[in-house]
Amino acid sequence: MADEDLYSVIAWLRSPDSELDADSKEYPPNNYNMLIKFLAHVAFFPPELPAQSIAIPDSSDQVAFGQYVADGLCACYACHSADFTKQDALHPEKSLGYYGGGNPMLDLEGNVVPTANITFDKETGIGNWTVDQFREAVKYNKNPRGGLLYFPMFPHTTLSDTEVNAVYAFLNTVPTIKNAVVRYQKE
Repeated sequence: MADEDLYSVIAWLRSPDSELDADSKEYPPNNYNMLIKFLAHVAFFPPELPAQSIAIPDSSDQVAFGQYVADGLCACYACHSADFTKQDALHPEKSLGYYGGGNPMLDLEGNVVPTANITFDKETGIGNWTVDQFREAVKYNKNPRGGLLYFPMFPHTTLSDTEVNAVYAFLNTVPTIKNAVVRYQKE
């Protein structure tokens, strides 16, 4: 995430916004078991901070800006890659099946829903989608084939048209992956 966006998040967290009011519920304290305590000291470490500051790409460079929105802000690759355990958060493009989909996720009823291939492969991805169809899918969950996209995909209504159009332009540059994901069908 770019420094400017990070500062904006911090400013919002310090704001008097009512969404940030303290919760009156008392939650029980976490009692970590020995394994978790051990792993916290020997295996789980935060990633290194970037050596230099990160700037938001100019929105006139749609591909660079789209990559920033997709990989940096929204982490779209995380769901739309092959496997959560084979991802590289510092170098998303090195993640297994980068944007090729197939990552098994759960819907609200606990059913497995494999994520969609959103590379521009014309047979198994979104290569036949227009930018308008893509925007409707991302912002409003409208499936270009009719109906709605299934959860865990959710509407990204806070993204601007400029941001979604840039993600579309960026995805057009991602190497296509032929991955015929068996899509979830509600019965």
